[in-house]
Amino acid sequence: MVVWSKKALLRLSILKQRIQEAEKQSAILSDKLVQDLKLEEQGWSSGYYIKPNPKITVTSLFKGFWQMQDKGENCLRLWSLHTGMEVDQVLSKQAIDYRMNHRTLELVEQVLKHTLQLKLNEHFLEQAADENIKFLVGKFRNVLLQDSTMQSLPVSVKDLYKAGNTQNKEMGMLRLQCVYNFTTQTWVDFKLGGFTNNDQSEAMMITKTAQKRDLILRDLGYCTLKSLAQLVKNQFVVTPWDKKSNMYDPITKEHLPLLELFKGKQEIDQAILLGRKQQLPMRLVATKLPKAVVEKRIKSAKAKQTSSSNHSEEYYELLGWDIFLTNVDNVTLNPKQIGQLYGLRWYIEILFKAWKSHANFTTMLGQKKMCYHRTIISIYLLLIRFVYCSLDIYHYIQEKVKEQTDSFISIMKFHDVCKSLSAIILSISSLSDLDYLIPYFVKHATYEKRNQRLNMRQKYLYFKELQI
Repeated sequence: MVVWSKKALLRLSILKQRIQEAEKQSAILSDKLVQDLKLEEQGWSSGYYIKPNPKITVTSLFKGFWQMQDKGENCLRLWSLHTGMEVDQVLSKQAIDYRMNHRTLELVEQVLKHTLQLKLNEHFLEQAADENIKFLVGKFRNVLLQDSTMQSLPVSVKDLYKAGNTQNKEMGMLRLQCVYNFTTQTWVDFKLGGFTNNDQSEAMMITKTAQKRDLILRDLGYCTLKSLAQLVKNQFVVTPWDKKSNMYDPITKEHLPLLELFKGKQEIDQAILLGRKQQLPMRLVATKLPKAVVEKRIKSAKAKQTSSSNHSEEYYELLGWDIFLTNVDNVTLNPKQIGQLYGLRWYIEILFKAWKSHANFTTMLGQKKMCYHRTIISIYLLLIRFVYCSLDIYHYIQEKVKEQTDSFISIMKFHDVCKSLSAIILSISSLSDLDYLIPYFVKHATYEKRNQRLNMRQKYLYFKELQI
């Protein structure tokens, strides 16, 4: 029988602890998410880690938050519980609260920036291009969607993220500006601001990321002559006409009265000059709408009308038309194709809805009390996860589902199922680890077959019509 000395037992105990730590670290580093996002490396480069062997690792802090997110709650007690379980330690909520500082904020900003720079696997890009957007790839480098979404925030940030005059002044208000690349199916850029940072003020944001020959689709709120003049130099734009912008005949330089121009016609496609001073060369594309659509538009406009915004008869007549401005020539896209293409802008609205409905975006941020750092850190952690899950994981599952069924993955249902299976999905070591989950996505995350209404995936079929 071997008798161990106290010194030898101590050394054995230390060795055992180191082996356990090494095994634990090895398990952590094998996670695809940790490798892709370079979480531990970012911890050191951002200044989050200030000494070796930290009690709360970057990986545990992030995963602890996301597990709490799946429960639909945002409280320090649950965050510390899940974070502690990741590192096999009992943590207090004060330990998490201590981490809500500028160093952690710099960390999450850096990780989000890195996540946005991740490229989709070339295999998935080729699949998307072959089946859905081959037509667009041939004509434009990328199709970029720009839009914003709003979310109430805790009162602690109301001075920095101000609400509007008609909103609850006891809460902050986030207006998140977003750019999405429809061609590569990836997020490109985000910018945090308050309600007062409206779309017009952020019309130039897209110039930071747009490349030559990109096509930009965005709503009326971004339509400023200054931004249009900048974009049409190197990019293509399709935007609704702003009724405040005057149009002029490029030959006579005279003002164009639209109702006279539209009289007796079903479609308009002609060159114009936009703006009295700017005289920006653009193409006017207008299509008369069906009676049922016009009646719905008029009813909606009258419901929103106030005493200070009485609409003229001309306003209601113009509601009968889809009116777009673009610098895409009529050889590249005809009027019908312009209208169909602009309909893809609603794709980003579906993504926003998925955030708020199935990523617990509203629940996680709609707290009455959270300090500034914790609020902004929470926003970044929500975005990091959503962006990451929309990359290879989404496209891999989509491809595998298509191998088993003729149905398409619904963005909304995909994120709902991911929320339920997040503990598995966020701990995989490779995409093939998801294979046994594919039947569940087939059953619970695909579109229902509809005879009349088109879902967002079916709208991809517009591209087949565009080529006719």
